[in-house]
Amino acid sequence: MNLPTATELAEFDLLTVDVFDTLLRRRPVCERRRLRRVAHAAANHPSLRAFDVDSAALLWARQQAKRLAYRVVAIDDPPRDVRLCDLLVRVARLLGLPQEAADILARIEIEEEIRSVVLNAGLVAWLRKIRAQGTRIVALSDTHYSAQQLGAVLKAARIGDVCDAIYTSADLGYTKRGGRAFTAVAERERVRPSRIAHLGDDELADGAAPQLHGIQAFVTPRPLWLRALHAFDAACFALATRLGRVPRPRAIDVGKRDAAREQLGRKVFGPVVAEYGLQLWLYLSSIPCPDEAVALFCTRGGLRMRRAFERALDRLGLPLPVRTGDLMVSRLIAARGALLRSPAYGCEELAREFKHSTAAQVVHALATQPLELGEAWNTPFDAVSFLALIDHDPAGAQLMHDLHEQNVLFDRHVEQLAAGARRLVLCDTGLFASTQRSLEKAFPERHWESVLFARCNYRDLDAPHFARTTGLVVQRDAYTPFEARSSILRYWHLVESLFEPPLESVRRFAASADGRVRANIEQDGWEQSLAGAPGSFFAGVLDYLDTLRPGDTDRIVAEAEAGWAYLRQAIRFPTQEQISLLVVDERSRDFGTDQAVPVVARGRRRPQLGRVRQALWREAYLAQAVPAFQLLAHLLWEGAYIARLLSTHFRSHTSSPTLKPTSRGL
Repeated sequence: MNLPTATELAEFDLLTVDVFDTLLRRRPVCERRRLRRVAHAAANHPSLRAFDVDSAALLWARQQAKRLAYRVVAIDDPPRDVRLCDLLVRVARLLGLPQEAADILARIEIEEEIRSVVLNAGLVAWLRKIRAQGTRIVALSDTHYSAQQLGAVLKAARIGDVCDAIYTSADLGYTKRGGRAFTAVAERERVRPSRIAHLGDDELADGAAPQLHGIQAFVTPRPLWLRALHAFDAACFALATRLGRVPRPRAIDVGKRDAAREQLGRKVFGPVVAEYGLQLWLYLSSIPCPDEAVALFCTRGGLRMRRAFERALDRLGLPLPVRTGDLMVSRLIAARGALLRSPAYGCEELAREFKHSTAAQVVHALATQPLELGEAWNTPFDAVSFLALIDHDPAGAQLMHDLHEQNVLFDRHVEQLAAGARRLVLCDTGLFASTQRSLEKAFPERHWESVLFARCNYRDLDAPHFARTTGLVVQRDAYTPFEARSSILRYWHLVESLFEPPLESVRRFAASADGRVRANIEQDGWEQSLAGAPGSFFAGVLDYLDTLRPGDTDRIVAEAEAGWAYLRQAIRFPTQEQISLLVVDERSRDFGTDQAVPVVARGRRRPQLGRVRQALWREAYLAQAVPAFQLLAHLLWEGAYIARLLSTHFRSHTSSPTLKPTSRGL
């Protein structure tokens, strides 16, 4: 390590030093392995043994709590950091443990952290010399530990005397990576940024970020061999975990179809939905100012998602973290607003949805009342001619007036639900968050973010809104054979059919006598359709949720693993019986049209093998197209997915640009 000379440091009044991978070097042990050790130690702790803590459930809750908490704060501007104590309070609550259990878990984590680091002896010896010459030295770390907790780690490493003070992003509320941590330390130390030098290992957090604030940075990245050892241990741990935990799929009696579907809802979808509910609770519980947020469940699938979520929390004894509400919205409603506020973007969305359609067909979908359209509207839709017709044709002016009135009503509907809340969290099924994308164009003054069951850029489009979009159960752009949950991406319409009630899409709004804005679906008794009909998947889900009790997280986690194992097998290599159970009705294209797409095939004729890519569940289509060679067809199809995954992975690694140094090396 090349360190600055005493002459160079004479220009500075304060030296800030990163802790992990600078003052202390981590042993080549991945975080998941460390957390598993913590979970085992906690399960056997004398004060927690009476609660029969399941180490697998504790590990799951700890990992999900951290992942989702960091996701929440990353959406804030400027980005903030997470506190370990807050994470562990949520973990304890989820497992049905008393609040003091969080303190025990924190102590165990600190003890494991102490065992996982070694002293950077050369740097520490140099720092002692610098400090003896009168330079003030403070530790500054991006970590969820408090200064007191980090001080315990430094004291155990016998270097507590090296630093005059300790600052952490958890205490400051801001990160080095975001830059605000450096200005906060400068203010507390009463030192100008130009009189501060910083030592660290990260090119961004310890290099570019402090330099942007006028601080001299000295960066020494971790050695390549050490990073390779960490990556190797992480890969070994992941492989051992997958090989050592292969859950057995749930057994489903295939008798009468309706009874079997309801049983499937109880045994498979019930635990899966309950696990989603735990993850959503962790996400919403991580929002720093819950009074300023509201969770808006989007029609149509969000309506049932909200009922399932709130029922699960009620049975588990967990409080609602934020206010909730039913947001009457659709892609059509969001696109109308986007067309008004950003015509170019709105036309781009319409062109994607209405390929090979005429301008008249687009108007028919957008308008809430019949309009007299001339022959000019019967031309193929394109953005330039469509906007010209709107500007110069009387029907165009009527259309825009109609859209404006509907947009005003929708905005009133949102405000009635938000009631002044700043953070609007859209809860929906997925996958691309098109609704959020259009709402950000239509109402840029509002703070929109989405929490989806799954997030996937299946459209392969620019997705800047993904910075504010989170997939709870699945968050990846393609199926991978190494992750059971990603198998749902190969038959996504199964999730949509599970949650979507038998209601039409939201197309128009009207103001009632009491001033409340109502959507076209809010007719008398409309909420009765949200309960699962007997013999449906959702009826089985509700039955399962009713069996939950406080502290059942361990049960949910274990049964969800088995449920996902069943779905993984049934989606990739379905039997004829599973196809009859899981195939859903044709799916509506929505967006103001009445068109529908079959999931497998229409009619009695055997499907044509060449049209498999047009099917919504391709594995079932293959089974129908070549029943005699079904297994071979499925194996070849699986091989094609794996080949595509490897090709994508190879291209991403060979085409990624090399990171250039942003500050002086040590």
